Amino acid sequence: MSKICFAWELGQGFGHLVRYVTLVQRLVDRGDEVHFLVNDAARANEVFAATTVQVEQMERGHTPAEKAIEQPNSYADILFNFGFADPDTLERQLQPWHQRFKTLKPDVLVVDFGPTPMLANRICNIPMISSGSGFTVPPRTTPMKPLNYWSMRHREQLPVNEQAVLQTINVVLSRAGIGPLRQFSDLLIADCEWLLTYAELDHYGGRDGGRYLGSLSAPGFGEPPSWTEQKGSKLFAYLVSQTISDAFLEAVSKLDINLCLYAPNLNPGELDSLSTQRISRADRPVNLDLAAAECSAAVTNGGLNTVSGFLRKGVPQLALPNNLERYMVARRLELAGGGLAVGPVDTGNLATNLRAVLNDRSFARGAERFAARHRGDSVEIQARAMLADIDGLLGR
Repeated sequence: MSKICFAWELGQGFGHLVRYVTLVQRLVDRGDEVHFLVNDAARANEVFAATTVQVEQMERGHTPAEKAIEQPNSYADILFNFGFADPDTLERQLQPWHQRFKTLKPDVLVVDFGPTPMLANRICNIPMISSGSGFTVPPRTTPMKPLNYWSMRHREQLPVNEQAVLQTINVVLSRAGIGPLRQFSDLLIADCEWLLTYAELDHYGGRDGGRYLGSLSAPGFGEPPSWTEQKGSKLFAYLVSQTISDAFLEAVSKLDINLCLYAPNLNPGELDSLSTQRISRADRPVNLDLAAAECSAAVTNGGLNTVSGFLRKGVPQLALPNNLERYMVARRLELAGGGLAVGPVDTGNLATNLRAVLNDRSFARGAERFAARHRGDSVEIQARAMLADIDGLLGR
C-alpha cells in the first residue's frame, strides 16, 4: 500500500477537486491511502464523501492589503499577494505544510495550485507531480510570462517583482539549510506535470512540448438540472452572484428563455429577488453533462472546467468572467469559436451577445468542432495516464 497526498492551496471552486475523483477512486480501490490537504475542507468532504479519503483543512498564505500588488500580472505577482512578500510571513505559512509532510511521509505528492507546498517540498524532497490548468501550471520562463499577454502595459515592473519574490524564497530556503533557486521558475520544477486542460484553452496558448491530459470532471457529480415549464430555448447558467446583474436578468426576460440557474454564493434574500416564471434555481451543484445534453447554450463565469465541459458536448456559451484567470479562458473560448465573452464594463452588449450565442449557428459549429477534436477523451483514459505517472514515481 502506498500513501498519496494531494495538496491544494490557492484558488476556489469544485474544479480543483472533481478533476481527481476518478483517479482517487482507482487509488483507493487498489488499496492506496489518500490524503487531501486543502484550503476548503467542506467542499473536499462533499466531493469525496463516498470514499475513504482523509481531508485536512490548510490555510492559504496572505499578504496585507497595503503591501499587495494591486493588479497582479504574472505568477510571481500572484505569489507576492499570497504571503511571498517577505521571508518571515512566508516562513510561518511554510511550517504547517512542512510539518504535515514530515508527519504523513507520503510516497507521492500531487500539488494543485500550491506554491507553498511546492516550496515545503524543497525541504522534504517527496516525489512530486505539479497538476492543474495552464494558469496554475504556467510555462517556466525567465521572466515569467505576463497574464495580460495581449497588452504591453506595466511590463517593466514584472522582472522587479519576480526578483523580489525569488529573494524572499531564497532567504527562507537558506534558513532551512537548503540551497537557493537560480531563478524564480525553478520553484515550479516537479518530477512530472499534468496539464489538465486543452491546448485551445491553455491560458497562455498552446505550448511546445505541452502534455495535455484534458479538462475532465468525474461523471455523475451533481444533481440533474431542472427547468420551468415555460416555452423557449433552454439556457443553463453557472454564475457567482456578483455577475447576476440587472442587465443579465433583463436580457433573460427579453428572450424566450427557460433558464436553470446555479449560483452557489447567493444568500436567501437574493434568491427571493430572483423569483421569476422563467428561472428555475438549483440549490446544489448541477450535473453539467446532463445540463449540456438538454440546453441550447450556457452562461458561465469562464471557469476552465465548466467552459471545457460544455465545449466537449458541442454547446456554445456566453462567458461573464469575474477575474483575470477566467478572462484568459474566455478569450480562448472566443478564439476557439465556441462563444463570446462580456467584460464587467461591457454589460450593455449582454442581451445582444446572449441572443447571438443562442441563435447564431457559427458558435454552435465552433463548439461542435471542439467536441469532434476531443471525442475520444474520457476520464478513464486520463486516470490511466495519471496512475501510470504515479506508479512510475513509486518505481512500480
